[in-house]
Amino acid sequence: MKYSLLLLVFVPFFLSAQEAKLHIEIKNATAEELYIYKDVFVDADLLFGSKGMTFMIKDGELRHDFDLNKPTFIRIIYREATSNTRLSYHLFISPGDDLQLTIDASDPAAPYLIKGKGSENNQLPIQAIIDEDHGLKAYQRDSLPFEVFEAIKFAGKQKQKALAAYIESFQPSASFIKTFKLLADSYVTRTYLKFQGKQRYTARDFYQRNQAQWLNISDSLTTNLDLNNAALLDIPSHLYFLYSYTLRIKERAQENPKLLAIYDADESTSSNVLIGKVIDQHFSGRTAEFVYASLFKQNIGDDDLDLPVVFDRFKAKYPNSSYLSKIEPSITQIKAQIQGTMTDEMSLVEDTEKLQTMEDVLQIVKGKTVLLDMWGTWCGPCRSEFSKHAEAQKAHFEAKGVDFLYIANYDLKNIDKWKKLIAYYNLKGTHILASQALTNDIMKKVGGTGYPTYVIIKKDGSYARPSTAYPIKREALIEDLEQALKQE
Repeated sequence: MKYSLLLLVFVPFFLSAQEAKLHIEIKNATAEELYIYKDVFVDADLLFGSKGMTFMIKDGELRHDFDLNKPTFIRIIYREATSNTRLSYHLFISPGDDLQLTIDASDPAAPYLIKGKGSENNQLPIQAIIDEDHGLKAYQRDSLPFEVFEAIKFAGKQKQKALAAYIESFQPSASFIKTFKLLADSYVTRTYLKFQGKQRYTARDFYQRNQAQWLNISDSLTTNLDLNNAALLDIPSHLYFLYSYTLRIKERAQENPKLLAIYDADESTSSNVLIGKVIDQHFSGRTAEFVYASLFKQNIGDDDLDLPVVFDRFKAKYPNSSYLSKIEPSITQIKAQIQGTMTDEMSLVEDTEKLQTMEDVLQIVKGKTVLLDMWGTWCGPCRSEFSKHAEAQKAHFEAKGVDFLYIANYDLKNIDKWKKLIAYYNLKGTHILASQALTNDIMKKVGGTGYPTYVIIKKDGSYARPSTAYPIKREALIEDLEQALKQE
C-alpha cells in the first residue's frame, strides 16, 4: 500500500525569517513521498504560482526546516492511497521552534505525540479549535435560520471553552493566545455567512421566502466583526472565507435594484465590475488588496471578459502591489482577445427556434464526425474549458474531418454576450442558440446533468458521451474522437 503525507503550510508576509525545525516520525510507515503545501493566499508568489513541493520520505521519517518570520499554521495529512484513509494533525509553528511529531500509521486511534521547543502550542486539543468540519448538513434545506444559527453558536461556545481549557492546561505563547482567540471569536460569523450563502442553492425557494430573516442575522454578525482587521489575514479559514463572502454581497445586490444603486451599478453592470465595487465599499487596506487579488485569481481564464476594467481600477488604487506583476500579463492577453471579431469559420445557425430536438440537430451535422459542446455564457467552467482546450483540440484535428458544434443554453437573453464570447475564445465551428425545448431534449437524451456537457456524434448519426467529462482530460477526449473518425 502507498501512503502520502501532505503538509499544508500557512505562511504570512515574510519579513526577517528565522528557522523552525520539524521532525516527523511515522511508525509503521509505507509512505514514499510527502507534499509540503504552502497555502498562503496573501503571498503573491503562492496565490498565483506553485504552492507546494514533493519530498521523499526516508525510513519513515521527515526532517524539514521552515524559514518563518512569525507563527505559522501547518496541517499534516497522512493518506493511504487505495483506501483514502487519512490521519491529520494541525500545528502552529513559531520561529525558533524545534518540534518532533510521532504518528503511528497502522493505528488511527493511537495518540499523536508532540514534544520539543514549541510543543506547548501544539498539543492534541488544538485540533478541536482549528477544525472547520461544522456538521451542518442536516440543516441544508431549512426554511428558517434559527436552528442552524443556534447550532453554530453552540459550536462556537465549544471552541471558546476548548481554547480556555487549553490555555490553562498548556500555557501557550502570547502569539498563540492572540491568534487562536481571533480564530475562535470569528468562528460564528464566518461559519454562518458561508452557510447562509449556500442556502440559495440548497434550500432554494424555502430560502427565498424567508430570505430577510436569514439576512438580518448576517447583518448583525458583520456589524460585530472587523473584517478589515489585518491580523485575520494570518488565519487560513478566514482567507478562504473572504472571497466567498464578497460573492454573497454581490449576489444580494443583484437581487435588489436599490442595493445596486448604492454601488453605482445597475442590471447591465458586469459581474466582476460589480465585485470590484463591492470590495471598494466593504473592505480597505491589506484586506481589500487581497480580496481584489482573489477576484483575479478566481476569474482569469474563466469569467474574464471584463477584468481589464477592474484591473485598471486596482492598479490605480494599489500601484505598488506585489500582485500586479502576477496579474498584468494575463490582462494584456485578455485585452488582445477582446479585439477579436467573428470570422467566416464561425457559423451561426439561423432560425434556431425551429430546432426543438436532438434529431433536428443531427440533420444539421448529418454525415459528419462532430464534438458537441453544451455550454452557456454564464457558465464559468465552460469558459475555463475553452481557455484550456479549444485551440489545442482544433489544432490536433485540423484537416482531419472533425467538426465542432457549440450549443449555448439559457442564453436567449444574452445574444450580444454570446457573439462576443464566440469571437473572444476564437470558437471556430457551428453555433446554435438553444431554445428551452432543445436544451431539455438534448440533455435528457444524452444524460447530461450540468455544463459543460460533451457529446461525440458519429457519421451514422449515433452519439454518446465521451469517456471523460468536466474537467476533461484532453488526451482521452482526443482518443475518443480519433476512434469515432475511424467509423466508415
